[in-house]
Amino acid sequence: MILVSLPASAESVNLLPALNTGAAKAYCDKQTTKRGEQDFDMYDLCMDTQLDGYDKALGLSYQYAHQPWMEQLITDIFARWTKRDRINYQMVGYNLEADIEAFLDIEYAVKNGDVTQEAVNVCEEKHLPDFNHVKYCLDL
Repeated sequence: MILVSLPASAESVNLLPALNTGAAKAYCDKQTTKRGEQDFDMYDLCMDTQLDGYDKALGLSYQYAHQPWMEQLITDIFARWTKRDRINYQMVGYNLEADIEAFLDIEYAVKNGDVTQEAVNVCEEKHLPDFNHVKYCLDL
């Protein structure tokens, strides 16, 4: 597993649930087994991407723990990428990063006068905590 080194300014609060290796293994088992035959090379690759996704999400959860929307965003993303006993950590990390990037794009657009705070509020009411949808709503 790759450990995430956190910036010195990172919050010491982790909002991310602990890594559930059983759920990651179950996900990779399902993805790499066809008609009862498992592709062990692909399983190993899958597990590597699951751990990388979790590490990415972990680092972001520390970095943005101070944001009031972060806990709800993590909850929603986990709900989206958890099916029965399987969690797709690669997509958890990817979506968390994408939503944070969208938040930063929205923040930048407001500061530069590209959109008004009122327009942001309208889109947030409809789409939070999904900042990608908020960004799309604002046509950024």
